[in-house]
Amino acid sequence: MNNIKLVIKSLSKRKLSVLFVSLQVVTSILFLISIACTFQKIFYFDITVHKNIKPNASQIIHVKINADSATPEKYFSFRGQILKQSGIDSMGYFNTNNTVIFSTLANSPELKKMKSEQKDILGIPEEFSAVKIEKGLQELKSLQIVEGRNFENTDFSSDNLIVPILVGYNFIKYNVVNIGDELYDSNNKKKYKVIGALKERSTWFMSSLSDGVLEYLDNKIVIASNDGDYFPFIQGMMKSSYYCIVKSSKTVPKIMTNMIEIANKEGLSVEVRTISDELKKYQQEIINENIKWLIFSLFLY
Repeated sequence: MNNIKLVIKSLSKRKLSVLFVSLQVVTSILFLISIACTFQKIFYFDITVHKNIKPNASQIIHVKINADSATPEKYFSFRGQILKQSGIDSMGYFNTNNTVIFSTLANSPELKKMKSEQKDILGIPEEFSAVKIEKGLQELKSLQIVEGRNFENTDFSSDNLIVPILVGYNFIKYNVVNIGDELYDSNNKKKYKVIGALKERSTWFMSSLSDGVLEYLDNKIVIASNDGDYFPFIQGMMKSSYYCIVKSSKTVPKIMTNMIEIANKEGLSVEVRTISDELKKYQQEIINENIKWLIFSLFLY
């Protein structure tokens, strides 16, 4: 009887030992996965952003304006004074939340084929998503052209009665439009002219530069915005991202200080950071989010 008890006790110890070892192995694997994921996120932001912007990240200032403190008068006064600062190449916005309805293409069989094969189900057949880029911000990212030409500074003039646009690669691939075609947007009551077609799988920033999220432009339109009176605040929400491109990173601290002083004078609440600083901030946030799990995993390990 005693021997049976000893055998059972021995087996129980072995089971506990195997279970403990298994737990250690699983924990070790989870620990390594957690470390790998954390570093992957950190490097993803850094590599993706630097790869997709033309200027140095330390020469791009992201300006966030508190919508509750903004009025058109304050905003335009602030912006005008910023653009007068020496050392600033440009200040502008890009807005990805736009649609155009090209009634000119309503009965185009080529467009129907493109929409069908690309599974683009946005609204009616002649409706497209569009990215608006203000003068200067075309310098944020290299947009490669396969036909026609890229944007020039004159394309952003408010004197242009016909607005220049770039079309995604599929518009040319499916022969939906040709370079030089004029299209009427029944949604915004504007005329547009196709000046160039983008290389296949061209991308633009989804919302901000620092988050590293890109969207493909193959089925989209890129508009040279000439809305001189554009006010980016609707119902208390900011609709656009504003960026300044600075000629030299050495002048950035002074320019940022001036921005805050001008904003305070105008009664605006602003936050200014370089893209390089935003990347560091995001990286630290990722580390902070994962640090507790890393410590717990290490303790078990």
